Amino acid sequence: MWNDFRRQLLKVIECTVPRHYFRLGEPKSLQLHIFFDASEDAFGAVAFWRAASPDKTVQVSIVYARSRSAPLKTLSIPRLELQAAVLGSRMMATIIEEHTLLVDRCVLWSDSIMVLKWIASEYRRHKPFVAHRVAEILNVSKPSDWRWVPTRENVADEATRIKNCVNLNPSSRWFMGPDFLYQSEHIWPTDDVPVVNADESEELRPKYGLLIARSSIFEFNRFSSFLKLRRVVAWVLRYIRNSRSRAEPPEKMSTYGLMATELDAAERLICRHAQREAFVNEVNLLEKELSLSSESPLYKLSPWLDSEGVLRVHGRLDAISWLAYDMRNPIILPSHHAVSRLVVAQEHKRMMHQNTEATISMIRQKYWIPNLRKVIRGVIANCNICKLRKAKPSVPMMGQLPEDKIG
Repeated sequence: MWNDFRRQLLKVIECTVPRHYFRLGEPKSLQLHIFFDASEDAFGAVAFWRAASPDKTVQVSIVYARSRSAPLKTLSIPRLELQAAVLGSRMMATIIEEHTLLVDRCVLWSDSIMVLKWIASEYRRHKPFVAHRVAEILNVSKPSDWRWVPTRENVADEATRIKNCVNLNPSSRWFMGPDFLYQSEHIWPTDDVPVVNADESEELRPKYGLLIARSSIFEFNRFSSFLKLRRVVAWVLRYIRNSRSRAEPPEKMSTYGLMATELDAAERLICRHAQREAFVNEVNLLEKELSLSSESPLYKLSPWLDSEGVLRVHGRLDAISWLAYDMRNPIILPSHHAVSRLVVAQEHKRMMHQNTEATISMIRQKYWIPNLRKVIRGVIANCNICKLRKAKPSVPMMGQLPEDKIG
């Protein structure tokens, strides 16, 4: 690369540039055309006068060219193209300020559709990097001044390819400009370019953020007892049922106190909801009639789903018809769930705060909770009545011995 640069530098000695812009006399109309481009290695811009004589002869001459190395910090190609656009807009402002010529029109050419979108966008919601540079560009130019040019006709592309030598021949397009500038404007590249599926959203500053948080229908931790939770759910279910049957006669709508069937339906709904929060994979597999993984905590319980979707234990008591259905097929509850703690606390109070074995015997008649003893110990540790029963009287501190007893 260094040898290529030395050879290119030696050719600069032979490079000649005409002293005068307009060799054919004063132009009738004068336009300033600036091309810019960028690559991973560099970005640059080059400016040309397009002078039209009274006899409609067009003359194009180079005015100014600049190039810069790409920043050490890695930037995307659209951002580098935007840097080149900023360089080109600054060049335009400098050329107009330093010349006394009357410029009829300024045209800035880019082969980056993304940069043209940013400049023409009516919504100023870009990220700071893009927003600051677009604002600087629009301070010296208008969106209508910017046009698209194919890469093969973009003269500035030669200043960004460090591995390719620039043709410094005075008759090359680097000095004479692209061929289409010598033609009438209706032959110039059009702005009707195909839409490119570019991800413009990465350079947009989000105005609103959307956060979807999954929350439980009932906040079980807010309830102090399982009985209260079951009654609240039962009232909610009755309200839903009555709301769906408003078109029916009023006598079919429930308006009295809760019935046992409503409380049982509410209890099954609570258990089903707790199971789907703790055993998502197991429930999904059973709904698809697939086997559980041997690593599942419920694998040894042979679980199954009843007609209402409640997860139950498959035991060996199905043939004993005189046992209650819940005793033959207990409902599985997760040990770490708030519903399990409420159930254990309710049965612990119903058994009048007896020992652990009595509470286990009562719970196993309807529920199967893994690590049940651990859950019971946690409930007992927070039970105020049990704390009072297990409280030990404090030993009073003995008074000081009289001096006469110390021999």
